[in-house]
Amino acid sequence: MPGPSPLLDVRNLVKRYESAPREAPPAVDDVSFHVNAGETLGLVGESGSGKSTIGRAICMLSPPNSGSIVFEGREISRSSQNELQKVRQRMQIVFQDPFSALNPRMRVGEFVAEPLVIHGRYRNRSERRDVVAEQFRLVGLDPDAMGRYPHQFSGGQRQRICIARALILGPSMIVADEPIAALDVSIQAQIVNLLADLQERTKVSYIFISHDLRMVQHICHRVAVLYRGRIVELANVVDLYSNPLHPYTQRLLSAVPIPDPARERARQRSLGPLSFGNEGSLIEAREGHFVRLPSLP
Repeated sequence: MPGPSPLLDVRNLVKRYESAPREAPPAVDDVSFHVNAGETLGLVGESGSGKSTIGRAICMLSPPNSGSIVFEGREISRSSQNELQKVRQRMQIVFQDPFSALNPRMRVGEFVAEPLVIHGRYRNRSERRDVVAEQFRLVGLDPDAMGRYPHQFSGGQRQRICIARALILGPSMIVADEPIAALDVSIQAQIVNLLADLQERTKVSYIFISHDLRMVQHICHRVAVLYRGRIVELANVVDLYSNPLHPYTQRLLSAVPIPDPARERARQRSLGPLSFGNEGSLIEAREGHFVRLPSLP
């Protein structure tokens, strides 16, 4: 019997920016993947590889030029604004810089409650306040802080506020676009652990976009490696980190520092040429482990 349908199914996604030169390749070129319910899929790659573009396209903040995005069994890539408003109750995004995401003139309690107002939930202000207070507790913040402004919080606390807002409508998926990149190293692990804990409680799915391969290894179930707008390798996190098949993935992982000076000095880095590039077809080299092989002449 076939298994359950994925929560999100992306097929042949293409995104080309109008500001790019006509001869330039698309920012995202023929990308396909899926995300299951309760799963975290990591998108990794260097700057400009198309990670954030994919995240914004999935949320329809920057709609794709072509391709299919099926979310909870519904094709959303050609949805109207009214239809998208319903979709956005089920799919939210957390941005890289929490201070830019927050409204500096709005109290944080009002900021978190705003989606409830927009979507007509809990019309009674007292009820909304109770719901927001519960969200603050869920992300590890004191509800007494709901009346403060964004500048009165640390970077990690601001990101917790943004996560609370993303969760308040009870979405089934959150796109986390570099959610720890703007935070101090000492705070990054706290936010990643919070996301993992929230997933265990709420069963929400994540697309976790990051260049921090150690954090990706910690939180993700599967990982897609992007190179110049295309997926070059896709596998579960254990297989990918223990036996990367594509030269680009090998390069990425060889650049991750080992927190042991002796082992770090002794190891060999992968510096060979990118013989495959990102051309050719994505094939299943092993069960559930896909890699892009070169085109045949």
